[in-house]
Amino acid sequence: MNKGFRFLEAFVIALLIVIAVCFAIQIVAAAPPVAAMLSGFAPSTEIVTNPEMLYIAIGIIGATVMPHNLYLHSSIVQTRAYERTDAGPSRLRSNGQPPTAPSR
Repeated sequence: MNKGFRFLEAFVIALLIVIAVCFAIQIVAAAPPVAAMLSGFAPSTEIVTNPEMLYIAIGIIGATVMPHNLYLHSSIVQTRAYERTDAGPSRLRSNGQPPTAPSR
């Protein structure tokens, strides 16, 4: 990948924009009742009492959180762990070694 991670990130963002635009077009074309559509965003109390609904809800939350967790701990983000100096970002520290990820 000689174009770097920025190109990959820009490509993914472009794909997300295409998905969002297509979704918006489909919503406008379907013209659903707005009140019913917005009420679907609020969870009902049945989700806690019905095990099948709870299982699906936990799966949806997990499927949403996992990709973000993988991204945040991937090498894409870790490559941004560099020392910030007055001279600007440097890929190498003063001793010639690559920067290490900040400790938590």
